[in-house]
Amino acid sequence: MSIELKPHNEEAYGKVKEKFKISNRVAVIHPTGTGKMYIALKMLEDNKERKAIYIAPSNAILHDVKKNIFAEGMNMSDFPNLKRITYQKLAQLSDEEIQNLDFDIIVLDEFHHCGAPEWGKGVERLLQENPNANILGLSATPLRYFDGLRDMSDELFDNNVASEMSLEEAIENGILPEATYVSTLYDYDSELQSMQEDINKIEDKEKREQAQALFDSLNKKLDENTRNLPELFAEHMKNKNGKYIIFCRNIQDMQEKMKQASKMFGKVNSNITIRGVSSQIKENDKILSDFENDNDEQSLKLLYAVDMLNEGYHIKDLDGIVMMRPTFSPTIFTQQLGRALTVGGNKVPVVLDLVNNFSTCKIIEDFTEKMKKYVYDKLKLTP
Repeated sequence: MSIELKPHNEEAYGKVKEKFKISNRVAVIHPTGTGKMYIALKMLEDNKERKAIYIAPSNAILHDVKKNIFAEGMNMSDFPNLKRITYQKLAQLSDEEIQNLDFDIIVLDEFHHCGAPEWGKGVERLLQENPNANILGLSATPLRYFDGLRDMSDELFDNNVASEMSLEEAIENGILPEATYVSTLYDYDSELQSMQEDINKIEDKEKREQAQALFDSLNKKLDENTRNLPELFAEHMKNKNGKYIIFCRNIQDMQEKMKQASKMFGKVNSNITIRGVSSQIKENDKILSDFENDNDEQSLKLLYAVDMLNEGYHIKDLDGIVMMRPTFSPTIFTQQLGRALTVGGNKVPVVLDLVNNFSTCKIIEDFTEKMKKYVYDKLKLTP
């Protein structure tokens, strides 16, 4: 058996090989879900005799490396010279241990993480010890939005990008599926209370009354557009026996949400299998495998997650995601959205965004406008 690439990745891989003829550092910037990892796996397969290391931000992604190799009818023995490691583990190695790492190929998955202070130091030490290695970087989001908008494709690869594709292009060209996006508001009482308290502090009576009128209008609109969650889930989670990932704020939030699963999702299916993964759970690999391989046709399968599944993790038969974690980061928003979008899937996934609060709205709005602009430019229409 051999790694088979989709046409868009076959084209990208050809460009990668051409770029490596003139530079030993090459990047691929494709949206999450388009199979960037397979480009790296194909390169590793074509260079089995060379020593290689695959570096990723989480064990979940390293788990995906192994899973995808098996999915292609191969196993890890087909990659005898491949080592897998997380950025965190790399950063913890001593200088002596780094010096003993001798590689011909270095894959930096989600390479925007290399801009993080400690993780970046580990990568830099490795690259210094392996100056002649071919370095392939993969990312959907090379910009570090809250780090001075640093472009890691420029810093690490001198902007030597073999292939670049936007999320809009991937959806427009049918590489990724169009998802059903449902946005509502959930647990916004504290924000409204805070706004009301601020209004009450306004000394100028006329300004206070104007602010109160705007607030009352907003409050009414929120009441009109907020749906009862059990009813919302029952309406939009079409596959009553499907698989869904639920993103949570933190461990405590995840534990609370898991306790509420029957109440929240009971109208979808009273038979629910609940799992949870986070960096603090030792059995993550087993939990992920159990979730992926759970084909029970009678139960709704929910996987609650904190951070570690934000990026790089895909299962082709996922039915959708539920966002219960607010975020100010376009990177995290796009990465979480990407869990529902996977090349080769035959489903129309649903994205249930329950944290469409006042900050996250702006991110979604910007994304929507970007999509509209792309369509208008593509079709030469006038907005």
